[in-house]
Amino acid sequence: MRGSTRIRALAVATMTVLLVPLGGVASAGGPTSTPVPFQETFTGVEDVCAFPLTVAFNMQQTERTWTDADGNVAKTHVTGKGSTTLTNEWTGKSVRVNTSGPMIGNRAMGAWLLIVSEADAPYVPVPVGAWLYKGQIKDLSSDNYPSVFRGRIVDMCAVLG
Repeated sequence: MRGSTRIRALAVATMTVLLVPLGGVASAGGPTSTPVPFQETFTGVEDVCAFPLTVAFNMQQTERTWTDADGNVAKTHVTGKGSTTLTNEWTGKSVRVNTSGPMIGNRAMGAWLLIVSEADAPYVPVPVGAWLYKGQIKDLSSDNYPSVFRGRIVDMCAVLG
């Protein structure tokens, strides 16, 4: 359960980064750039796959925020390098995947890893598991990602199992 609690906290933090601008108010035209680095390893992540996971994030991204003349956020972009290494703790099998995104406004393109435990399931629009999305999510605020996703979804639990 400890791993599940940590991943749930991570999921909330990640969604905050994706959906809420981090930088201060920029002058009209902007952009204001804010580094969004995230290097963290979570061990003993349970309730995601049939085995405990180690999830190691290596994100070196930057958020750019543009504002209008009134100081309201007009658009945001999150871009940069990112990878995540997933390890099956029972077998030691490991895989590193590109998770660099990017996110432009309310759309995501490229590669995204969504990790969902039983405790997270009521709050996120994908089933329990570790899912690598490669393609485009047309609306990050959707209550059903698969309906707004165009591309390929890879079940990382199956890859590591």
